[in-house]
Amino acid sequence: MTKTSKHLLSKVQGKLILSVLFLFICTTSLHAQITGQVFSKKSSWSIIKTNLFDETFFEISTYKIEGDTLIEDKNYSKLLKDNKSFSALRETEDHKVYAYFSTPFLYPSRELLIYDFDWYPNKTLYFQMVDFPDEFFIQTVIGNSIDSIQLLDGKYYQCLKNDYEGTWLIRGIGDIKGFFNSTFDLPTNGDQYALLCFFIDDTLIYSNTNFNYCNTNSIDIVTNGDSNIKLYPNPSNGIVTVELPKSQDIDVFKIFDTKGVLVRIYEVRNKDIIEVHNLTKGAYIYSAITKKNQKLSGKIIII
Repeated sequence: MTKTSKHLLSKVQGKLILSVLFLFICTTSLHAQITGQVFSKKSSWSIIKTNLFDETFFEISTYKIEGDTLIEDKNYSKLLKDNKSFSALRETEDHKVYAYFSTPFLYPSRELLIYDFDWYPNKTLYFQMVDFPDEFFIQTVIGNSIDSIQLLDGKYYQCLKNDYEGTWLIRGIGDIKGFFNSTFDLPTNGDQYALLCFFIDDTLIYSNTNFNYCNTNSIDIVTNGDSNIKLYPNPSNGIVTVELPKSQDIDVFKIFDTKGVLVRIYEVRNKDIIEVHNLTKGAYIYSAITKKNQKLSGKIIII
């Protein structure tokens, strides 16, 4: 073999190696994009319920993924609603999220497909309704409407957009009209739902701009204890009694950390007991909003 032939062969081999290497890098990059868990097991969020016919009504429910469980030989993550067992979630390798409900008198004791986070142009998404657990319903035809949105953690998340209402589904978060909005039938009494806040590992990544409850700048911090709310024992190591003033009509009681991040939401009426043993030791700010939009707040110490 001549020197020229060897030189040409060397160049061809070099290009071949570079091509294979490029293909490997692209394949690896593509594989990295579509593998791994999309829905974080460290997620927690809150849903607000309002009513079309009553502008003063609202109700907030909190959801949190906490711990693992085995159901019918499948691995699930436990989902708590307002600190009580509600359902279990699992994500498959093709990024479908299923919910399993174990309350047969309310929902079927089986899993329902609630999200498919594996998106690509012109794909049709499906979900299952509680009333029709054996049937799949078309959620949307994606078309070419896949976009991205930057959330509060500075990262970009894929989203689907509606021409009339803007962003609708966010990959890894779900429906901003309410996490289970596509699974449960909407009531006919005017109730409607919306995703209020979404946290991953205690970091607020989504806050609904239509409401102020995740806006930490709106908190009136009072540290002298003169808040007209009786809260005892304080300091506390797990159980706290909250006694609201009789003259104030309060819907929601919130606890923030010292950085202003919302960590707990409770429904409190008159005199209630709340559990705070899951909070780490330290100082927190509690805040309550009256129906007259007055804010009462103070400090609580967890020991």
